[in-house]
Amino acid sequence: MTSTITQPNTHWHGIRLVMMGVFLFSLQDLVIKQVSSGYPVHQIVFIRSGVALLLLLLLAWLRGEWRLLYTRRLSYHIVRGFMMLISYTTYYLAIAALPLAETVALYFVSPLLVTLLSVLWLKERISWAHWVTLGVGFVGTVVMLRPGLGVFEIAALLPIVAALAYAVSVILARQMADTENGMGLAVYATAVYFIVSGIIGLVLNSSQLATGTHPSLQFLTRPWLLPTPLDMALMSITGLIAAIGFYGLSEAYRVAPATIVAPFEYIMLPLSVLWGFLFWRELPDWLTFVGAALVIGSGLKLLPRRPQRRRWLLRRM
Repeated sequence: MTSTITQPNTHWHGIRLVMMGVFLFSLQDLVIKQVSSGYPVHQIVFIRSGVALLLLLLLAWLRGEWRLLYTRRLSYHIVRGFMMLISYTTYYLAIAALPLAETVALYFVSPLLVTLLSVLWLKERISWAHWVTLGVGFVGTVVMLRPGLGVFEIAALLPIVAALAYAVSVILARQMADTENGMGLAVYATAVYFIVSGIIGLVLNSSQLATGTHPSLQFLTRPWLLPTPLDMALMSITGLIAAIGFYGLSEAYRVAPATIVAPFEYIMLPLSVLWGFLFWRELPDWLTFVGAALVIGSGLKLLPRRPQRRRWLLRRM
């Protein structure tokens, strides 16, 4: 009996879903950049995660999936949640200081890091051609960082940190794949974001740290403020986007092979160029385009040649 995962109609369904998810996440980045000048990153993560957690729990209840939340690997979930929180926070801090397209392009080093950690951590084997591909991708990252050209921005390292933390979370998810499920992974990670970002907000608010002059530092240390109704709505929408976008990506990889749908995640880059130009008149320079082409080309080259389900997503809950 032929599995529906290889049928053309499910391929197109998967492509539509992944494009929907990527489009929604690009809107999330747009909202985060828009509110980054007035609120601290941990407050935004707190509101976003609170909304997403409520929606995920509601979904689990409606689908009768409460039993899927039972786990014997709570410590793994907590560590993975921390890694994801670091990834979120550093990615958002980068958005506050860098052009949107540059942040997204640098973050796309994540699949290369996942492959590298799979070799170093999980002892998976890759061919010499894959090593060359990894090298080309990392060269592209260095090109975008522009070392030695006098235009290096320290915030450009933040998307790299975000990608590395995300890659670690992917490896942890792989290690839990035999006993855990997608709903549990999403709920426990989101709960960690919600709790820890709230604690960080309390600590930083009571410490009264100086915010400094760098946009990323201000975004990190700024005290919590009572949001305006519009800003509260925007930050809450990011939680809705997270829940729907994550569902779209997860469902896309469930119904179609990664080799079919994964390339469409890279429409995130032209979308970020479009939003950056329309809202902030940002345009990437030629080095960003060259570096991004090397990174994205390497990521596509590393996709599996045979149809199979991918256990990681470029975007994340």
